[in-house]
Amino acid sequence: MDQPKGRELQKSDASTRNHAKLKKPNVGIITHATLEKAGKNALDNLVTLIRPLTNRLFVITGDWYTNPTPGVKIIRIKAKRRSSFTGRVLQQGVTHIRQLRALLNLRRELDILVFNFGTPFPVPLIFAQALGMRCFIILATQGSRVWAQALKASGAPQQFGEFTRFRIQEACERVSYYFSDQLIAHSSRVVEQMKLQRYVDKIAIYPQYVANYDLFDAKISVEDRQDLIGYVGRLSEEKGILNLIKAIPQVLSVRPELRFAIVGEGHLRARIQELVDHNRLTEHVELVGWVRHNELPVWLNEFKLLVIPSYTEAGPNIMLESMACGTPVLAAQVGGVPDVIEDGKTGFLLENNSPACIARSIIHAASYPDLTTIARNAHLYVRQEFTYAKMSEAWSEILLYEQPG
Repeated sequence: MDQPKGRELQKSDASTRNHAKLKKPNVGIITHATLEKAGKNALDNLVTLIRPLTNRLFVITGDWYTNPTPGVKIIRIKAKRRSSFTGRVLQQGVTHIRQLRALLNLRRELDILVFNFGTPFPVPLIFAQALGMRCFIILATQGSRVWAQALKASGAPQQFGEFTRFRIQEACERVSYYFSDQLIAHSSRVVEQMKLQRYVDKIAIYPQYVANYDLFDAKISVEDRQDLIGYVGRLSEEKGILNLIKAIPQVLSVRPELRFAIVGEGHLRARIQELVDHNRLTEHVELVGWVRHNELPVWLNEFKLLVIPSYTEAGPNIMLESMACGTPVLAAQVGGVPDVIEDGKTGFLLENNSPACIARSIIHAASYPDLTTIARNAHLYVRQEFTYAKMSEAWSEILLYEQPG
């Protein structure tokens, strides 16, 4: 089946434009106020990519975020993560009021507002448009419907409030897609998976993610590494981490020498610890916790394989960082992952992210006879295809516009 293409961004188009006649806009990036620490690197990457293309850049986000980049003004929205359904609804309402106040104060400053890390509720988007701003949405996930599927598949006690919240969010997402000026997807596969073909005329396809190759590089050959399987990411349902933990006993029944390192933090940590203890996996599984971004290359150079068993991804940055470190990746076929990983050539793809499939695939990948070639192919591919220069060209097509006259 041919996939919807959207408005593909071509390097040749960007290179032939007369940039002297292009105007740099004032741009705002707005995120969830309760964005977790794991999102800082992706937000920093976005700031780095688009700051040179803007006159001024504003970042409206949680009160935890810092970025010293010159020309970037951070507007912090104070918010606390709530556990109850009622608490989350009230917090969302308060956060919206604070976001609307921030947008009102910026009404003479912003030309473009970019919604990142999830689709916004329609109110801030429509309000921004009423103030004369063009509103773009980065499709960073496959939406609330997939998050609800992940929560259901996790086997957690039924949480009526959570499922209700996801249904409300899904409806609001559809309204936001309709009113947005542009939808920005990392892959045409995301358009198909989210069933957004009706909006094809306002969809731009471009890869956002890029790795810092000065930091992320292959230091240890994969054949010289110990039998350590890694996971790096949030400990939450949509990341498929519970399925990975449930797969480990099956893996060890065939490859008892393998060990696992779980890097990251999240609300599922206690439950994961229970599963590890219950299945007597403490000698094989280490819950590492949070690791600073500049320390990740050390871990990635220890892994023989990185597993990404997610239900939803746009194009995980950890995939590129792992490949840049010469670490083969085994990933679910979600979002733009299959655009980067060619099974058996630049990595390995999961048929699905069930525990049984994850177990079979880990055994297969860890025993692959030519893992060194996979690692080398992956390393070369990301360094050639995912660079700041190429990403910046794509963003110039989105943000820059012709000056009158």
